[in-house]
This record gives sequence, structure tokens and C-alpha cells, in this order.
Amino acid sequence: MPVPADPAPDPSPAGPPAQEPSVGTLASLIAGRLAGSDLDEDTRALLLTAFQDDSGARGRMPGAYLQSVTVSGFRGIGRTARLPLTPGPGLTLVTGRNGSGKSSFAEAVEIALTGDNARWRGRSDIWRKSWRNLHHGQEPQVAVELRLDGDPEPATVLRTWHGDDVADSTAELDRPGHDPVPLPGLGWQEDLATYRPFLSYSELGQVIGGRPSEMYDAVASILGLEQLAAADKWLRDRTREYDAPAKEVKAELPALLTLLDGTDDPRAQSAHTALSGRCPDLARAAQLAAGTGPVDEALLFDLRRRSTLTGPDIEAVATAVTRLREAIASAEDLRGTSAEDALRRAELLARALAHHRAHPALATCPVCGGVARLDEEWARDAAEQESLLRAEAEQVLA
Repeated sequence: MPVPADPAPDPSPAGPPAQEPSVGTLASLIAGRLAGSDLDEDTRALLLTAFQDDSGARGRMPGAYLQSVTVSGFRGIGRTARLPLTPGPGLTLVTGRNGSGKSSFAEAVEIALTGDNARWRGRSDIWRKSWRNLHHGQEPQVAVELRLDGDPEPATVLRTWHGDDVADSTAELDRPGHDPVPLPGLGWQEDLATYRPFLSYSELGQVIGGRPSEMYDAVASILGLEQLAAADKWLRDRTREYDAPAKEVKAELPALLTLLDGTDDPRAQSAHTALSGRCPDLARAAQLAAGTGPVDEALLFDLRRRSTLTGPDIEAVATAVTRLREAIASAEDLRGTSAEDALRRAELLARALAHHRAHPALATCPVCGGVARLDEEWARDAAEQESLLRAEAEQVLA
């Protein structure tokens, strides 16, 4: 719109209040870089979590462009005044003579959309109490027309006040085809703060030629530096969480290796190999602990063989114990008896009996030559005695 020239113009750039960056969010940029990296899957997932985008949870403002600003009773504008703009991408400069209301329009757009005014931050209360225009009695209100992507007709953000404090106000969005809704409930606050829709001359000066800290604060959120700082802090916190148990495990590892080294089980030896060295094979150790992974056929055969083993027959054990106790008792009874002596005596009797049976008519003893006593009665006694001696010898040998 044509305005008078000013020897010292006060430019107030106007542009889209909050557009999604065409190149995507920081999270999507990180995801693209990770896709082409050689990092493992777990590391990629951890980094994506650190840079996760919460825009879906808080809602994003659609692409929007300023079409007009209508102000009454606010700052330097008394009677209702409308500033038309050409909606579309790019940078719009509003110029005019001093006192023509340029800054009032800029601050009106800002307070209509955000409920606050950056220019008043850190100032005395007189700034916050001097927001009304005292020269006209109209009730203060600000109406901002927006062209939202996808809507055939413009939407309007209307902010009205109900008291003397600048914060005592409400704002709602009236969108074609929808019921009016309170502006704070849309979740646009972060986008409006990051992609400021309207800058006054003083704010523009801070971005371009302010103190280093002011310039840093002005561009930090736009460049995503706050997200980078938050991601760095999140990763450092996770590192501390993981370091503590890792140090505990490292301290316990030598004792575990000693225990595994002294175990004959082949699995223990495999676990010892997996956990030794500068780069322990934790995956293999986990497989061994869970009983999964590659199967050792020799070990499997041994385990199958052992699985078929059964315990002793209790009744058979009881019978064997009884027999052993009886054998011990017999051995005690025969203690001091010589099996060889019994066998020699039995053999002697057997030969005497054989001689008697071969020469029954002989009356003299074949050994001493005395009067014969080897009669039939002696033969019966000798045969019985031989049988007893042989049985005794066999029992001793048993």
C-alpha cells in the first residue's frame, strides 16, 4: 500500500506467522543423515530418540500468511484502522512517517497471536499499563486476517480485552467451516515464538545489530540450536545412566572369568572365550546364558546321553544292603578260620576214605601201622567231616 516517504523510515517486516520449514524438521534432517551412515541399528534408534520431534503432540500451525490487521483502541491507534497486506511468501516492509502507527500495528499483530509483546519485556510497569489509546473511547481489540493453506476463505484471529491489564484478554480463531475455538488450545504457541510473524523496528535492530547475546537469542530457536542443546543433554544423561551399570559389570568380570575357567562344562569355556579380550562378544555370552544360538553337537550328544540316566532301584538297593549285612555277620563268625587249613584236612580225610574203600580188608593203618580203626563207622564220620570242612572252606572263600 502506498505510504508517504520518511527520511528515517521505521521498517516493520511482515511475513507468514508460522510455516513449516520446507526442508523438514531437525529430526527429519538427522534421520536422513543417519540413513546414509554406517552406524548400527541400536545407535541410530538412540540418536533419533534424542532428536525426536514432538510437533505431532503439540500440533503444528498450518502454512499461513497475513492478509490484514484491524486495530482499535490499542497503543497509538484510536479509531478503528485497517492495514491491508498482500498474503504470500516473502518479506513485506511497512514504511511511513514517524507516529503513523507502524509499530502499533506490529505490536498489535504480535499480541493478538501470542498474548504478549517482546518490546515490553524487562520494562517498567508503565509500559504494560500504557497499552490503551486514551484519545478515543473505543473498546480495544485486534483482528488479524490469515490466509491458511487449504482454506478458500481467510480466517480471523480476534483478541479482546476485559480489564485494564494487558494480560486480561482472550483470543479465538474463526475459521471458515469451523466453530470459533480458543487460540491457546490450537498448540501454535511454539511455532509463533520461533517464526515471528511481525517485527517492529526495535526488534529488527536487535536481530541485525544488537548485542551478541541478543542476536544469539534471536536466531537460536530458528536455527534449532535449542534442540541441539536439548539432544546433547539427553545423550549425556543416557551416557551417565549406562556408565554406572557398565562399571559395576566390569568390576565383577575378573571373578566371573575365574569361575568359568575352573568349570569343566564346555559352555563355560565358550562363555570364558566370549567375555575375554578387549572386545567381549556380549551377544554370544547372552546366547550361552539363554541356551540359544549355535548348537555344539558333541555337547548336545553328551547332554542327551545324560538325560537318559536314571537313579538306582530302591528295592534292589535294599536287598543288596541286607545281603551285605548278612555277609558281614558271617565273616565275623568265621574270623580266624583258615580256608587252606580246612581244605587240607578235608583232602586228607578224602584220601583216607579212598584208601579204606579200595582196601576194606586191611586191618592196619597205612600211616602209623597201628591196629585198624578205619571201619565203616569211621568212614561215615570221616565223610561227614570232609563235607563240613569243604563247606566251611567255601564259605570262608566266599
